[in-house]
Amino acid sequence: GGGGGGGPRRPPPTPAARRNAIVVLGESALFSLRDARGSRLGSEPRDDDCSFADALLTLAGRISASSEKDVSVRDAARDAIRRAPLSRTVATVSALFDSLETKAETKKSVSDDALEAVLLAALRGRGAVVATRALLEALRDERNVLFARNAEARMGPGVARAIETFASWFMENAARESLDDTSNGFDTASLLETAHVVVDAALNRGEFRETKAFHVGVASATATARVVAELAPWIGAPPVSRVAFQAARDALRSKPFSVLSASGKDESPVEDVFSPRDPVAAAFKRLAPLLLLRAMQVDAWDDWAEVNAAAADENESLSSSLLALAHASSDAPDDARRLAAELHGRVVPGFDKTCQNPNPESGAAAARVAAMESALDAFRLRDARALALASLSGLASRGVDALGPETTTTAHSVTHVRGTDVRDRHRVAFVRLATFACARDENTSQPFRTNSPLAAEEENVEVAKTRAGGAE
Repeated sequence: GGGGGGGPRRPPPTPAARRNAIVVLGESALFSLRDARGSRLGSEPRDDDCSFADALLTLAGRISASSEKDVSVRDAARDAIRRAPLSRTVATVSALFDSLETKAETKKSVSDDALEAVLLAALRGRGAVVATRALLEALRDERNVLFARNAEARMGPGVARAIETFASWFMENAARESLDDTSNGFDTASLLETAHVVVDAALNRGEFRETKAFHVGVASATATARVVAELAPWIGAPPVSRVAFQAARDALRSKPFSVLSASGKDESPVEDVFSPRDPVAAAFKRLAPLLLLRAMQVDAWDDWAEVNAAAADENESLSSSLLALAHASSDAPDDARRLAAELHGRVVPGFDKTCQNPNPESGAAAARVAAMESALDAFRLRDARALALASLSGLASRGVDALGPETTTTAHSVTHVRGTDVRDRHRVAFVRLATFACARDENTSQPFRTNSPLAAEEENVEVAKTRAGGAE
């Protein structure tokens, strides 16, 4: 009796009791996933999804030394996390990251760092192929739990945080492990297979190909592009980068923009990969080969030119595809033309120490300046500006060598050299752009009629744009 009030305080659970509770919680989470019918692609999240999220939140508090002193309990929590399907764990952690963004710091039940630890625990011991495939699978369908709270169908900060965490884990393991050790899942063959998985997801092909009943939206496509960018130091470096180059080249050969009508509307069949319900997503997917190439490093472009030095058909080369796409006659939208021009500037310019190189992939500088000269002569100013942009991109990525080799000229040979020297022809073309005096109708090559106010305005705009491009 006495004045104390209440019985004796119960002792805290022993490590063994906590371990048992972790095991039961893990089994319960797995059971909820096995029984969940609402977790399929295209469905709305159900209570089972929420139960799994609650389980991960509880386990998050048991895997750090600051919140759980006993090593065996922490190990049990990590094991429970690893037993869950990796793609579902990635999706759920991403959604939890997003939910934390909407809560005040004082009301958060778990920290961002704790959720990151959950994701790292799920990734621990996985190989590059398995982990990357699971991540990309989680990003495939924004109607699933990953994007359930995202009414605007855009990639939220939680998804970005999950991708950044994954990329850091991937880079750390790829840099640390031996590329000859096949037991760790980060050997050369594994990284090559990982590149195939990433490229397939980026281009919606292979195991990631869309079907009539399933389309990837803008948010998922954006998230996949983010994965490509984050892993660029590995998949964008030779020799692994050859996977992306070959896939992008083949995709561009199929002329993905040719299905667009003159009105800009998509006329491809409903089951086509380029005709999802969302036209913005369709446009995004057409840009996918170009976005994939944008992640490639400069030395990867050099490597691609070298391995394709024996290519027989210049018209089938990646360089020629990009150059053709940059022209207005390609019917591609302006964003695709700009991106193609930017990428053409990264192609090997086309010369070696002897100023001779027969490789069709590496004749980019000469082909580009010839196209620019032709566009200026024919008063196709949009094409001329696009090709100037390609040259600017080359200067930014390769320096002045992107314009061709420097040659020594004399006063007696200037006329001859200007007909043959690639770098000097670039200089002349830039001056022509900057001082362009008269615009022409791109359809008739005739001067605009000055008695037409609309034609005069078009002339002024075209000339101003062209001069600005040349000046830059």
